[in-house]
Amino acid sequence: MGTSISAPAPWRESLALVVIGALLLLARRQRPPGLLGGCGLAIVMAHLISWPLLLLRAPWSLAPLLSQLLPLAALSMLLAGAGGRPALRATGLHLFGVTAALGGYLALAPISELLPGVAWLALAAVALELARRQPRAAALQLLVMAFGYLALFLTAYLLVILPSPELIDLGSWSPSARLPIQLFALAVALRGWFLHPGPGLAALPLWRGVQPLALEAAVLVSVLAVAVEVGPLWRPVAWSLLAALLVIPKLQRLFAPRLAVYAVLVYWRGILGLLAMLDTLTPAPERWLEQPQAVGVLAIALELIFILLAHKRLEQPLQAASQGLPLLSWIARRVAAAPNRWLYYPMFLAVAWSLAFRYDRALLTLLWALQAFVIYLLSAVLRDQQFRWLALLGLGACLVRLVAVDMAQADLGLRGVVFIGVGLLMLAMNAIYNGFRTRFDSGR
Repeated sequence: MGTSISAPAPWRESLALVVIGALLLLARRQRPPGLLGGCGLAIVMAHLISWPLLLLRAPWSLAPLLSQLLPLAALSMLLAGAGGRPALRATGLHLFGVTAALGGYLALAPISELLPGVAWLALAAVALELARRQPRAAALQLLVMAFGYLALFLTAYLLVILPSPELIDLGSWSPSARLPIQLFALAVALRGWFLHPGPGLAALPLWRGVQPLALEAAVLVSVLAVAVEVGPLWRPVAWSLLAALLVIPKLQRLFAPRLAVYAVLVYWRGILGLLAMLDTLTPAPERWLEQPQAVGVLAIALELIFILLAHKRLEQPLQAASQGLPLLSWIARRVAAAPNRWLYYPMFLAVAWSLAFRYDRALLTLLWALQAFVIYLLSAVLRDQQFRWLALLGLGACLVRLVAVDMAQADLGLRGVVFIGVGLLMLAMNAIYNGFRTRFDSGR
């Protein structure tokens, strides 16, 4: 107290650091009763007084800010390394953690409001790496610090980073400033999943309970990146591509079986996004790649790739995931019991719906017959008899529409195109059956 009152203003913090440091060394070597606890109380009070003053005097230039922060950080580290009761060491460590978080905010916020969140995320990654190498008591404190930094980053992401319109100027391409932050968050989440803890960290129930959620964090960051960084036109393509990636068997084994449930959820989101995109967006005739119909075809192709990857391979991970979280297990049980009903038929119906309401109605019979032909091909590739009967049923409906509706078309040339196209598709289906009869007969 005497140092903070009597010393000249520029030297108060440094002299207080010298005085308290000397007292801590005395307390550690001689251990007079009460001295270590008194020094700890003085350091806590110094931090509690300095933090509000630093915030009230913001903004700071870097040199004056460091002259205020470095003595506080040194005091907290001296307390953390002074020995004595574990509570004092933990207090010093947490004081340092709060000072580092506050310093990151005060130093980086004047440059960009997005940078403090990045600093907190980096501090969380550093604290997690340090916890991996520490004994149990220190690992627990560092793990709590890491979670505190992650909470600060999440708050900054929701309130500042996510609504920010700030762009990065890269010439012809100007991505949002959110994108590298989201990629960094994804890297931190993946690091948390693949982290090999030391004996101290592995012994903590908190770590064992929270570490599996790193997979959910990685999936959530990926989903948010697609939702906010991809435009409405290409969003169905991005959802379908993400679903196809999540269903790859090697990724299932690399992460956890419940990844299959998230693949199903993203796949459903892709189907809904396809319907919404085709229903709401208007064509852009000047560019072919900006046509909703063309982008819709690409999204449908990616959903077909999902079916090829998921068919008969998704049931086992879904059954394994049925023992996990209640909501995920509820979804996993139902999809595993009836994959055609929950995965494939909704996509076929969505495609038929989009063909009916977005593409040329004069060619609708031909388009539906082409969809039936694709489903028929899927039945041969996947050896699934249900797909075959569904394709034949759809083709039968096309024939009824061909006679009942298309015969009344006034355009004779267009009517001929539809009739010839449907006939060629029927001949192709017959040739496929004759050439691959064994695959059809051996299917389930």
